[in-house]
Amino acid sequence: MKCPRTGANMKEVEINKVKVDISEGCGGVWFDNLEFEKFDEAHENAGDKLVDLMASFAKGKGPVDLDKRINCPRCADTVLMRHFESPLRKIQIDQCPGCGGIWLDAGELKDFRKLFPTEADRKKAGDEFIAKSIMPILEAKAKEGQEELEKARRVAHMFRFICPSYYIPGKQAGAAF
Repeated sequence: MKCPRTGANMKEVEINKVKVDISEGCGGVWFDNLEFEKFDEAHENAGDKLVDLMASFAKGKGPVDLDKRINCPRCADTVLMRHFESPLRKIQIDQCPGCGGIWLDAGELKDFRKLFPTEADRKKAGDEFIAKSIMPILEAKAKEGQEELEKARRVAHMFRFICPSYYIPGKQAGAAF
């Protein structure tokens, strides 16, 4: 398999019974679908081993263009989607929409593990993001809805005042309507 960043050969390594592919050209790593979850938390010693291995491959290599769009090393013709893996918007990962694999550039796994030592930390960051950015919008919409409801009630009360129930057609002979 070839590195999507440099075109160099990737080396398949097995860490704690999980095979991942590391670029000999830039120190990036390819995770097949769901493999990333076995390395992403600080307590997982497999992640420590992989971080060290990635750093050893990246040493002495020149910088790579992280803005360049890259193709999936498995699917070849599929362009990887670049997105933030967390609501903190600090680390972008490249993910294949076809096979679900994840590409991390050199240093990104180490940064991710520092940012979110556990799954609970990642969930907490997500909850805080929702509380800060989405909940105010929902509360404003709820307030608008409440204000609209109050307007509708005032209009209904005006009609009750203008048209008491005994003026409703069919309720009384000789009604105004």
